[in-house]
Amino acid sequence: MAHDASTASAGAKPGAAATTVDPTTLAVLRRSLANVVNEMSATLAKVAFSPVISEGLDFAAALFDADGRLVVCGDHDLTGLLGTLEPTLELVREVFPGDELKEGDIVVCNSAHEAGNHLNDVRMVKPIYVDGRLIAFVADIGHWTDIGGAVPGSINPLARDTYAEGLRITPIKIVDGGVFRRDIVQMLLANVRLPHESNGDVWAQMRALDAGERRMLHLAERFGVAALVEVFGLMQDHAEAIFRAEIAAMRDGTVEFEDFIDEDPLDPERRPVKVHLKLTKDGERLTLDFSGSDPQPRGGIGSTRPLTQSGVYVAMLNLFHNIPFNHGFARNLEIVTTPGTVVHVSFPNPVSGCAAGGFEKVIACVLRCVGKLAPEKEVGATYNLINATLGGTDVRFDRPYVMYMWNEGGFGGGPDQDGGDAPTNAMYATGSRNQPIEVHERFFPVRVTQLEIACDSGGAGKWRGCPGIRHSYRITDGDAVIGVFGDRRRFKPWGVRGGGYGSGQTVWVNRGLAGERELGMAASDEPVKEGDLIEVWSSGGGGYGDPLTRDPELVVRDVRLGIVSLEAAREVYGVAVRPPEGPGGTPSEDVAGTARLRAGRSSNGSTEERT
Repeated sequence: MAHDASTASAGAKPGAAATTVDPTTLAVLRRSLANVVNEMSATLAKVAFSPVISEGLDFAAALFDADGRLVVCGDHDLTGLLGTLEPTLELVREVFPGDELKEGDIVVCNSAHEAGNHLNDVRMVKPIYVDGRLIAFVADIGHWTDIGGAVPGSINPLARDTYAEGLRITPIKIVDGGVFRRDIVQMLLANVRLPHESNGDVWAQMRALDAGERRMLHLAERFGVAALVEVFGLMQDHAEAIFRAEIAAMRDGTVEFEDFIDEDPLDPERRPVKVHLKLTKDGERLTLDFSGSDPQPRGGIGSTRPLTQSGVYVAMLNLFHNIPFNHGFARNLEIVTTPGTVVHVSFPNPVSGCAAGGFEKVIACVLRCVGKLAPEKEVGATYNLINATLGGTDVRFDRPYVMYMWNEGGFGGGPDQDGGDAPTNAMYATGSRNQPIEVHERFFPVRVTQLEIACDSGGAGKWRGCPGIRHSYRITDGDAVIGVFGDRRRFKPWGVRGGGYGSGQTVWVNRGLAGERELGMAASDEPVKEGDLIEVWSSGGGGYGDPLTRDPELVVRDVRLGIVSLEAAREVYGVAVRPPEGPGGTPSEDVAGTARLRAGRSSNGSTEERT
């Protein structure tokens, strides 16, 4: 398969100029600009109707310079979404060049292949003018619970093209010169299952942009446009300087790693799909070449080019915590992809599961390759995002509903610490929250029956992976359909340096009951009935190091917390743990028993590292 490789290095560094902004003003404006975005985010969360946005915080907002280059994001916006916004600005400016974009405009789009990920993530962009001069853009993204298409929630593993996934919105003005386009909004709402909810989200996103514009105009009046524009560049240069200093500590060289999506759901043979990365570190620059990845799958598990870039950013920013996320960081990463592959799917290939498919494997490959060049950054793989939808008619109110949820899971262990004790949200959405049980039970006809840490789900190791969860709910009123888009059922989260695999992921209906069936990680429009029990099992992260070298006191603590079972403590960690004696008792170590178990033993075969 011959394709020209697409390369992104997000533009050249602007020419250096004498700095006229004093350090105090720079510090004030840096924080002020971040707070502009924070206010946009707060507005979006408080005005939105859907619990996905208002409670789950599945959204992002950001500020860009007049060339559409990222200046600053908020403190809690989702990095997985933010990384797709520069391509969004590029597309909007291409569709509305020059004077076609004017003061008072707001553009809406969700063009997945050119500017984003799946169609549910609807983006809006607003230019900011001062005295007729374009000085900046504000933009936001909100996950609409439903965007039309063949199935409730629009996340469809069996969609054969993107037309079946929902309404595709190419850039169009929803506000034109300050005039709200009711006809455009009516057309959008006529194509989704929850028009009342989506209408609230439309207004939330627009009001968030208005808030950003209002604060930016205030800063321009107070500090002057020239100072603002200069600070934009200084912030980008600052991020670049930190990034260069961080990667200087990495050794030069080229390393490779590949990971796999479990299967292409539309492939008759259900074959896995490979994502391959060759990472080259040369001085102060990194080249990430994904051109060895498999051709794009038939199902919607491949990653769009913008989302692949975002996956690289997410992984790097999680490994290098002190780098501000803006264009100054991004322009130092050369990302090479081949159109028509799993990391650069071409229109009209479906993409609704891209965040749980190709995107997650991009992150995994970056984590592993960076760990090979910088051992102090080496970590086990994380669990995989699971998108689960439930849709039907709520007989209590005689209206349609769509419940969309994502599940927490575990991060991998590292050189000096566990992946954690409490499951968290995926790297795609580390700024999001789990939606409260009370909200789900109020908004939807379900009753949550279980939400607890999954024992033995984290990969074993000297430093174990964080555990996953078991999340189950019963349908209380009426029949419905369920959809699942996830991964890591077959290719589980891997460990490093002898660390073990995480447990893997799946979804069950009526496990252990009449009508039991396992849906796995790819299901679409699966019928479920009133009274059925749905269970979502997420994985823990991969482990780090030989589990037989783990401190026995930590193993005893894990048993006490329900993270590790007595059996795994003995068989995997070689630690003899006495069960609690009587009410209120706690587990304790049998020191002599541990010594006998560990004497002469080698690492358990289940903890071999996959390289």
